[in-house]
Amino acid sequence: MTVGQVSFAADNVLNAVLLKKIDSTYDIVLRSDYRSKVSKKVKSDNEIDITLKNISAGADIPILYRNVPSDSSVVISDKGKGEVKLHITSKGISKSNVVFETPNSAPITVNTNYSFYFVLAALSAIFALMYATKISAKKVNPGVSFDLNIKDREIKLLKKYREELTTIPSINYNMKNCGYPRHRISESEEIHYSRKA
Repeated sequence: MTVGQVSFAADNVLNAVLLKKIDSTYDIVLRSDYRSKVSKKVKSDNEIDITLKNISAGADIPILYRNVPSDSSVVISDKGKGEVKLHITSKGISKSNVVFETPNSAPITVNTNYSFYFVLAALSAIFALMYATKISAKKVNPGVSFDLNIKDREIKLLKKYREELTTIPSINYNMKNCGYPRHRISESEEIHYSRKA
């Protein structure tokens, strides 16, 4: 529910309902102050329920029928708390469109096939997951071997760590332990080296 819907939910009133047949489909035209949220539930080919949110309905709402079978009916019930239900029966009513007519806009056909779009979204998510799994299952560069299991890798890391411990000097490092010969330079050698430089 948006901020705009909150402000006019109490003022939005269903004023009239028109059920008309065009070829093999129906238009359920709802005349109201504002457009509201709609959900359609198909009970059978000849029976549907429509739920409207953020709207109210008066006691004497005119229901108009145009080009529909004589046994068609629309029953409107205001459930309170901004919810109105319409129970519609007519031959082939499952193929119907819901159209809002409001004073501020041209007639607007609303989408009531949410379940179809949910199924479509779920299928696309499954296909995306399958594709991602297929891509990740492909072999990596053959020059690099990643086929070691965790235990083998841990053993290799431990061996490398032990080798580094034996070669890295300790904190109290002493020149005599480094392996280089210690040689003191006499004064004459020092002068000789300085002249070369």
